[in-house]
Amino acid sequence: MSNPHSETPPIHTARLLLRPFKRTDLPALHHLRTTPEVMRWTRQNRIDTSVEETQTWMERYLPKTDAEEQSNCSYNFVVFRKKESGLEEDDLIGVLGIVNFSASEAPEVGYLFLPTVWGMGYATEALKGYAEAWWELRLGGVSGGSLCAVTDKTNVGSAKVLTKCGWSVVQEGVEEDGVEVLHWVLRRPVEG
Repeated sequence: MSNPHSETPPIHTARLLLRPFKRTDLPALHHLRTTPEVMRWTRQNRIDTSVEETQTWMERYLPKTDAEEQSNCSYNFVVFRKKESGLEEDDLIGVLGIVNFSASEAPEVGYLFLPTVWGMGYATEALKGYAEAWWELRLGGVSGGSLCAVTDKTNVGSAKVLTKCGWSVVQEGVEEDGVEVLHWVLRRPVEG
């Protein structure tokens, strides 16, 4: 199977540019992943303790070679506000992509945004743009009928973002660490 993401195009929304990860993103990603308010909502539930830890995390989301891609569906982006010209990237404000993938389940979407941009509609805009791009992909052997997400039950901000983007809660649960969570799903829009 050829790699559908080897040259993944960026996603443009009105105010944002989502592009595949690059090694040069490490300093900004380390800043994001050492912000306690951000990491509180992750399964890791703590900040990264070193640049090396952030780099190890980042390596999972860098574009893969064809051989690597066959065992890992990677469709992940760093999120930038666009400069005034609207064409180039300004500052990295978040990340968005597939955080968990298996052939038997819908791909799980996750995202992180800096607290300085919470409440400005960027997460909603990025997730809508991402989902539109995802539905356009033609992935051999990958069920493209739905996407899923898991949030901490007390994460009201993410619940608002997902709801605005058309996601629905399909189940409540408890993670291994005892955290109560909501399981969300977004189904492929009916073409017609």
